[in-house]
Amino acid sequence: MDHAQIPIMIHPFNDPDFDGDLIMKKLKNESGSVLVGTILILTIAALISGNFMVTGLREERQTEALNDSNRALYSAEAGLEQVTQDIETLFRAAFYASDWDESAFTWFDTLFATGVGYTFPTNTSLDAAGTTTYTVTLTNVVNAGWGIRELTLNSVGVCDGQTRTVQSQVRYFLGPSQVFDYAYFASNYGDFGGGGVNANGSIRTNGDWNFGGSPTINGDVYASVNAKLGADGSISGNYSFKTYDQYQSYYNGPGRQQTRPTNPTDNSNPVDTYYEFGYDGSPEFHVNEDVNFNGVLDPGEDYDGDGELDLGAEELVMPRLKSDAYYKAIAVSEGGTIFQAGVPLVTAVYDSSENGPDGISGTPDDGSIVLIGTVANPIVINGPVWIDGDVLISGVISGQGTIYSGRNTHILGDITYADPPLWNKPDANPDATATLNATKDMLGLVARGSMIVGDYTENAWQNDVLNNITPPYTQQHDVDALDAANGYIDGWATNGILDYDEDTNGNGVLDAGEDQLRPYFDGDYDAVDGGFMDDGTGSPTARKFYESSMGEDWIDSNADKSSQIRNIDAVMFSNHLYAGSVGAFKYFGSMISRDAAFAWSGSIELNFDPRLATLGLEFLNIYLPYDLMEPLVIGWREGISQ
Repeated sequence: MDHAQIPIMIHPFNDPDFDGDLIMKKLKNESGSVLVGTILILTIAALISGNFMVTGLREERQTEALNDSNRALYSAEAGLEQVTQDIETLFRAAFYASDWDESAFTWFDTLFATGVGYTFPTNTSLDAAGTTTYTVTLTNVVNAGWGIRELTLNSVGVCDGQTRTVQSQVRYFLGPSQVFDYAYFASNYGDFGGGGVNANGSIRTNGDWNFGGSPTINGDVYASVNAKLGADGSISGNYSFKTYDQYQSYYNGPGRQQTRPTNPTDNSNPVDTYYEFGYDGSPEFHVNEDVNFNGVLDPGEDYDGDGELDLGAEELVMPRLKSDAYYKAIAVSEGGTIFQAGVPLVTAVYDSSENGPDGISGTPDDGSIVLIGTVANPIVINGPVWIDGDVLISGVISGQGTIYSGRNTHILGDITYADPPLWNKPDANPDATATLNATKDMLGLVARGSMIVGDYTENAWQNDVLNNITPPYTQQHDVDALDAANGYIDGWATNGILDYDEDTNGNGVLDAGEDQLRPYFDGDYDAVDGGFMDDGTGSPTARKFYESSMGEDWIDSNADKSSQIRNIDAVMFSNHLYAGSVGAFKYFGSMISRDAAFAWSGSIELNFDPRLATLGLEFLNIYLPYDLMEPLVIGWREGISQ
């Protein structure tokens, strides 16, 4: 029987040809190779890991250095901002204390030459640990013209060995007061209401607002916390407003194009038709919501519903009118004039040596002037002019300029522009509109005393106004020493409140010795002012604050009755009272006063003139009262050293 061959397994150690030493040598060699490779791998890994660690440490150090450098830069910038505001606060006090005089700007020259007036910060800590500091120095002051100084400030920020330096050029300058940015501004409590009341422009008060009858206000509303008035910056009552589309549609028709434009002026191209002062259909409330002053938004305090605690507006200081000589000098230097029918009525200054309307020298109306324009012969104004006495004005006005009166301005009837500005809605080319409107008529009326509208001798005027120009409706308030000439000073007293020019060290607190004696007026405009009016008989009659230097018979014969006054085109600034009674009424410009009592029948519409907006595209300078503007950074550069 055949058998399959079975293989025989031979153990290698039994194999006569097996060399065990050779195998062991090979194993040892292979084992050594593996060990060397492992060591090599471990070495490479260690090198890589070490490199990563070195790189990581270097990057960490670089990141820390970069962060420190950035903190040093922030510190340098913080120092500049702090010093810029500190200087503004101190100089504003010096400026107001100087009777708002441009000569106060020498304060900057003294600061640079001697360092007297402000201690610049040196190594001032920005953090609690003191590792981040700034040092600021003043390196130059340039007199860049009337009412302008330009300061060069260097700031060095340091943080853990990293240093950054920043330099800025800051301009401190005079410009048109921000009170002219509003359709209506009152430096007291504000009452705004009644049927048919409409404001196309923002309104502002240095106290509280009271709205009655839900007026329409197509603009922002500002109320202010004011310790002097005991005002908490609140708004009571309600008002309505038009949407952007409603406003454009309603105010683009005939007779309505004097109202301010929208923002944007043309929705089809909003980027290129943007007006800073235009109406966007979204009024804002600037009201103090912290009614109990606990720093928390409590239930019921969220007036505008935005979930944030709003503290309202700050008090906006009205310009203090300077001395008569100052405005006379400006009128002369600018060559201001008033003409009618080619005849010069005023050449820069109309002083008390000029006979008044009665044509007789030595009577109470000396230095006063009557200006009544017609369509055929408008009153033509060019630049600023000064009138020593009262200005009595009405009718058609042409040209651009401001009439300053040393006492009252009496508006006897309608005032209309011969060639008024217009704003189309929509407007695809606002730059062209601005250029055109810059040539249109514009009148400023500024009264050192009061602004009085209408025939104050009629019963309707007396019934509507008199009760609102005496205490308790009007209150005692601080006035200026220059008001003595018009009888407004009833005494001098300290008031226990930090006023605009008392913070001599700039710490925001009324310190011992800073509360100065101040002249005050008791608020009674129905009282006699110490002057006289011309009664036409040669026997002067005692005059009240709201009355003219012309007698009552003259006013009764020449001033329109309340119901007949329907329109005023002018910017009106009253150093004291704005009062009057009118019919269904439209106003175009801006109303500014410390106290106001204004009555109307039917409806009233206040329209802001955009050419007054201090930062607006169409701003037009007609020499209205100036104020100190917020500091403006006109240059900035950085240098880095490590």
